[in-house]
Amino acid sequence: MRNEELGMEQIHPVMKEYLDYLDSVRGESARTLEAYRRDLAHFAGYCSSRGIDPALANPYEVQGFVARLSFERAAPASINRRLSSVRGFFRWLLRNVKTPQNLPVVLWEGEMADFAALPETAHMLWPERDKALVLAMYSAGLRISELAGLTVKMITGGRGRPLSVPGVRWIIGRYAQASGLGKNIRPHSFRHSFATHLVNAGCDVRVVQEMLGHASLSTTQRYAHVNIEGLKKAYARAHPHSRKRATNGK
Repeated sequence: MRNEELGMEQIHPVMKEYLDYLDSVRGESARTLEAYRRDLAHFAGYCSSRGIDPALANPYEVQGFVARLSFERAAPASINRRLSSVRGFFRWLLRNVKTPQNLPVVLWEGEMADFAALPETAHMLWPERDKALVLAMYSAGLRISELAGLTVKMITGGRGRPLSVPGVRWIIGRYAQASGLGKNIRPHSFRHSFATHLVNAGCDVRVVQEMLGHASLSTTQRYAHVNIEGLKKAYARAHPHSRKRATNGK
């Protein structure tokens, strides 16, 4: 396929939303996101050359895409990977049509402080490790894949093997049950909390975008839950009409 068919400009807007979902909700690594982007760009380029809306492509058109790859003598592993990416996109699309996209829950500042203190009080697993795990994810806004890739050697020069992604999910799940917060807390909740707390504290959303490594500002804007009460207070402090009413009421 021509190089221009692989550019991000060939990605359908709905495909961009899917990539945002993989980033902000699934917490996929940058390498995985780039692989999905390339695969979907190939499919979008194929559809564009035939006047097809890739979001409306039918199974026969997907088969045509596979046939095109075979004709170009793409490796079987490459064909299977691209087909898997396209299937994932359409599975997400079908779910997204039926139900609105839900982001992981956010812990507000007090809830986050209580959760971070749980390892010291719950006496369940390994308190020192678990507290460091929670604080690292929250304080740096890490994806679960980024956290799982850390080793003690990378940080202090000591020795140690990284936790697995399922292992991190299991640990957080245990503490989520013990927290009593009644929220569906998952590892990615800490990354959402990190972004939300920064934005609500007045940090520029573009700075938060850089910290999170989001390609799109709209992803960061959806990602950070806005504290409505905080906005009301900021409005009351800043808006001239609001200040005037407060002065007249004294």
